[in-house]
Amino acid sequence: MSHLKEISVLILCGGKGTRLGTIGEKNPKTLMTINKKPIISYIIDNLLNNGCTNINISGYHNYKKLNSYIRKLNSKNIRCRNDGDISILERVKKYLIENKKTLLVCYGDEIANIKYSQLLNSHSKSKKILSVTTMKYKSNFGIFTKNNKKLIFNEKPYLGNYNIGFMLFDFDNVKYIKNIKKLSNYFKKMCKLNLINEYIHSGNHITVNTLEDLANAKTLIKKYEF
Repeated sequence: MSHLKEISVLILCGGKGTRLGTIGEKNPKTLMTINKKPIISYIIDNLLNNGCTNINISGYHNYKKLNSYIRKLNSKNIRCRNDGDISILERVKKYLIENKKTLLVCYGDEIANIKYSQLLNSHSKSKKILSVTTMKYKSNFGIFTKNNKKLIFNEKPYLGNYNIGFMLFDFDNVKYIKNIKKLSNYFKKMCKLNLINEYIHSGNHITVNTLEDLANAKTLIKKYEF
């Protein structure tokens, strides 16, 4: 089994933050602060605390501000680069080819107290070449469905598991990605080939896509341990 020090980390920070309005236009989303601390700092701190030592940050939108912040951290374990306006999967493929080793991919707007050693252990035991971290998704509403034209009602049912990022890609993914650009299409392909492993996270998780998410995060972070 690979050790966390032997894998590369890629934090995806190229998004334009359009759903954050003017705040997102002026700043990289990952630099939005939750209780005076940028989102990316929560991500980096958890990675370093778990023993990850090869952290790459792939930026694009407002890259100068992102790079300036990372340079101030003055860490030999962190590198920041402007990879241009390319898709998530293109970024993943690019770093896989450059590093030729297992790649831990994180979203720059997702915070979770992932135990990376457990994720890596699950990945190794599965014998799959791709692992995704998910959480259980329960509806906040009562749901009506039909069966043989008869209505069925379920109060706040469990709907399945949703992807929160924190993915492990073995180098062999390169030959399957080929020219696929959308990550969702790649997931569908890997599911059909039975080459994808699911790691279910039951701990804390915060995502920031909108101004409402950002406001909620400031309350949630006080209750959660990261």
